[in-house]
Amino acid sequence: MLVGPAPANNPGSSTGHNPYSPKRPILVNTIKGNPTYSQAVVTANNIYTSADNYCFWDNGNSAVNGIGEKSGNIINFLNTGAGNLEITVNSNGTLSFVKASATAAAKG
Repeated sequence: MLVGPAPANNPGSSTGHNPYSPKRPILVNTIKGNPTYSQAVVTANNIYTSADNYCFWDNGNSAVNGIGEKSGNIINFLNTGAGNLEITVNSNGTLSFVKASATAAAKG
Protein backbone atom coordinates (compact mmCIF):
# COMPACT_ATOMS: atom_id res chain seq x y z
CA MET A 1 0.00 0.00 0.00
CA LEU A 2 1.31 3.43 -0.94
CA VAL A 3 0.33 6.29 1.32
CA GLY A 4 1.34 9.88 1.84
CA PRO A 5 2.00 11.50 5.19
CA ALA A 6 -1.61 12.73 5.39
CA PRO A 7 -4.91 11.08 4.36
CA ALA A 8 -5.54 13.71 1.68
CA ASN A 9 -2.33 12.58 -0.02
CA ASN A 10 -3.24 8.87 0.07
CA PRO A 11 -3.33 7.73 -3.57
CA GLY A 12 -4.61 4.21 -2.92
CA SER A 13 -3.14 0.76 -3.09
CA SER A 14 -2.43 -2.24 -5.25
CA THR A 15 -2.14 -5.84 -4.13
CA GLY A 16 -0.80 -8.94 -5.77
CA HIS A 17 1.02 -8.57 -9.08
CA ASN A 18 -1.12 -5.82 -10.52
CA PRO A 19 0.47 -2.62 -11.83
CA TYR A 20 -1.00 0.46 -10.20
CA SER A 21 -1.06 3.86 -11.90
CA PRO A 22 -2.43 6.56 -9.63
CA LYS A 23 -5.10 8.89 -11.00
CA ARG A 24 -2.89 11.87 -10.22
CA PRO A 25 0.90 12.20 -9.97
CA ILE A 26 2.29 11.54 -6.50
CA LEU A 27 4.66 14.19 -5.22
CA VAL A 28 7.73 12.74 -3.51
CA ASN A 29 8.22 14.91 -0.43
CA THR A 30 11.63 16.39 0.42
CA ILE A 31 13.57 15.73 3.61
CA LYS A 32 17.10 17.04 4.15
CA GLY A 33 19.59 14.97 6.13
CA ASN A 34 19.25 11.42 7.42
CA PRO A 35 16.17 11.14 9.63
CA THR A 36 15.29 8.20 11.81
CA TYR A 37 12.20 6.20 10.84
CA SER A 38 10.06 7.99 13.43
CA GLN A 39 11.21 11.38 12.10
CA ALA A 40 10.70 10.39 8.44
CA VAL A 41 7.23 8.86 8.80
CA VAL A 42 5.54 12.22 9.47
CA THR A 43 6.77 13.79 6.18
CA ALA A 44 7.97 11.05 3.83
CA ASN A 45 5.93 8.97 1.41
CA ASN A 46 5.32 5.48 2.69
CA ILE A 47 4.92 1.99 1.19
CA TYR A 48 3.91 -1.06 3.23
CA THR A 49 5.21 -4.36 1.85
CA SER A 50 5.55 -7.90 3.14
CA ALA A 51 9.20 -7.18 4.01
CA ASP A 52 9.00 -3.79 5.74
CA ASN A 53 7.21 -0.49 6.09
CA TYR A 54 9.33 1.83 3.93
CA CYS A 55 9.47 5.61 4.01
CA PHE A 56 11.04 7.32 1.00
CA TRP A 57 11.80 10.93 0.10
CA ASP A 58 13.66 13.29 -2.20
CA ASN A 59 16.84 14.18 -0.34
CA GLY A 60 17.11 17.56 -2.12
CA ASN A 61 20.35 16.46 -3.77
CA SER A 62 19.14 14.50 -6.84
CA ALA A 63 18.46 11.26 -5.01
CA VAL A 64 15.58 9.26 -3.52
CA ASN A 65 16.46 7.95 -0.08
CA GLY A 66 14.46 5.79 2.26
CA ILE A 67 14.40 3.91 5.52
CA GLY A 68 12.65 0.75 6.65
CA GLU A 69 10.83 0.56 9.97
CA LYS A 70 12.42 -2.83 10.73
CA SER A 71 15.98 -2.13 9.59
CA GLY A 72 16.32 1.53 10.54
CA ASN A 73 19.09 1.97 7.96
CA ILE A 74 19.11 4.71 5.33
CA ILE A 75 18.65 3.26 1.83
CA ASN A 76 19.70 5.06 -1.35
CA PHE A 77 16.99 3.96 -3.78
CA LEU A 78 17.91 6.09 -6.78
CA ASN A 79 20.41 8.77 -7.83
CA THR A 80 18.83 10.93 -10.53
CA GLY A 81 17.45 14.38 -11.13
CA ALA A 82 13.79 15.28 -10.90
CA GLY A 83 11.26 13.43 -13.02
CA ASN A 84 8.66 10.70 -12.97
CA LEU A 85 9.52 7.46 -11.20
CA GLU A 86 8.40 3.85 -11.39
CA ILE A 87 8.43 1.93 -8.13
CA THR A 88 8.40 -1.85 -8.08
CA VAL A 89 7.66 -3.98 -5.04
CA ASN A 90 9.85 -7.01 -5.67
CA SER A 91 8.67 -10.54 -4.84
CA ASN A 92 10.72 -10.46 -1.62
CA GLY A 93 9.00 -7.23 -0.51
CA THR A 94 11.92 -4.88 -1.17
CA LEU A 95 11.56 -1.81 -3.38
CA SER A 96 13.18 -0.83 -6.68
CA PHE A 97 13.03 2.68 -8.13
CA VAL A 98 13.77 3.63 -11.76
CA LYS A 99 13.18 6.75 -13.78
CA ALA A 100 9.93 6.28 -15.72
CA SER A 101 10.06 5.82 -19.45
CA ALA A 102 8.34 8.50 -21.53
CA THR A 103 5.55 6.03 -22.37
CA ALA A 104 4.91 5.11 -18.73
CA ALA A 105 5.01 8.76 -17.68
CA ALA A 106 2.45 9.66 -20.34
CA LYS A 107 0.03 6.99 -19.06
CA GLY A 108 0.17 8.31 -15.48
